[in-house]
Amino acid sequence: MVETALVLMVVLGLIFVIVDLSMAILAKVTLQHAVRSGVRYAVTSQVSGSLGQVASIKQVVQTQSMGFLSASDMSSYVKVTFYSV
Repeated sequence: MVETALVLMVVLGLIFVIVDLSMAILAKVTLQHAVRSGVRYAVTSQVSGSLGQVASIKQVVQTQSMGFLSASDMSSYVKVTFYSV
C-alpha cells in the first residue's frame, strides 16, 4: 500500500510536468504562428476595412493567436516596426 502511494506520487508528478510543458510549448508555437501570419500580412501591404496598416497587422496577430493575446495585451506585447530598404 505504501509502495503504491510512493510510486503513484512520482508517476502523477511526471504526468503533470509533461502536461504543463506541453501547454507551454503549445502557447509558444501558437504565438510564433500568429507573428508569422502578421508578418506575411504586412509584407503584402494589405489593409482590412477602415483600419490603418498597423492596426490591421495587430488584428491579424490577435486573430491567429487563438485567445492567448487579448485586445488589452496588444498594445504592450505587439510592436510593429517598418524597416526601409
